[in-house]
Amino acid sequence: MSVPVGSDASPPRELKPLYVVAWLLCALFYLYQYAARSAPGVMQDQLAAAWGGNHIGSIIQPTTSLTR
Repeated sequence: MSVPVGSDASPPRELKPLYVVAWLLCALFYLYQYAARSAPGVMQDQLAAAWGGNHIGSIIQPTTSLTR
């Protein structure tokens, strides 16, 4: 397995702008999904208080208030 003369076998040293943009978009999407999935768990008490008068409020009530 020989490398032809005149060819550069080393990896490229510059990042392509398209790769950087793709990584940034993926990172933004991942952070957005994380925030969207974790936010309701943090504000569970406020959601239960806001929707407490109907069936949705009884579904999302925190477990600490169920044991009282």
